[in-house]
Amino acid sequence: MASPAPPAWASPAPPARASPAPPAWASPAPPARASPAPPAWASPAPPAMASPAPPAWASPAPPAAPLVPQGVRQTSQMALQRNFPAAFGCGGKRKRKTAHQLTPPPLFVKYVELQFCLLEGNNKHAPKDEFVLLQAGLGRRTVNISENANHEDINRALQEEYPKMRGLSGGWLFKKSAGGSGQRKITPLPQGTEGYTGKILKTSSNSGKYVLYIAPLQEQWRLQKVIPGVANEGHSKS
Repeated sequence: MASPAPPAWASPAPPARASPAPPAWASPAPPARASPAPPAWASPAPPAMASPAPPAWASPAPPAAPLVPQGVRQTSQMALQRNFPAAFGCGGKRKRKTAHQLTPPPLFVKYVELQFCLLEGNNKHAPKDEFVLLQAGLGRRTVNISENANHEDINRALQEEYPKMRGLSGGWLFKKSAGGSGQRKITPLPQGTEGYTGKILKTSSNSGKYVLYIAPLQEQWRLQKVIPGVANEGHSKS
């Protein structure tokens, strides 16, 4: 159904109202603001820096090492060690140790107690009265000598026991008796190429059972009584 027409007494429809124009004193709309241009003294933006190309004299990059299987690498290393042992610290053939290196060092030093008797000269017989020798600073003494002692060690030990031997010139030698009792004949003791040693003295004296006589070769001591605190040289050239 169509809408009926309005009656004549009805109010007319209000006219359409348009927006009024702005007055003259109103502020105009602000214009769109653009970004100002940079001044002339401002620093220019830095250009984009690219990586410089390497110079011509630079060493080229090493090529990537090729991948070698583990088994092939171990085999090659073993071959190099076998052909060049010195470069890999293998040292080649092992050096054979000498007899001196194989012998272990002694854990302790053995000493032997020996009996010595310093004579007044190069006598051919054992002394008849040793008491006279004792009064003169000579005679029989007991000294501990190392079995490993050399000639210098023995000489040093005798000089400490017999101070008169310190000023002795012409040398000395050991003698031993042939056995028996009384005034026995004494003979020179054999010595090695480097003189007397502790082993020679131990063997010749039967581990200290026999007396070893010390005979000066070129000097003769006077048998005078030693006075303590007084220098008693008491020797003269024979």
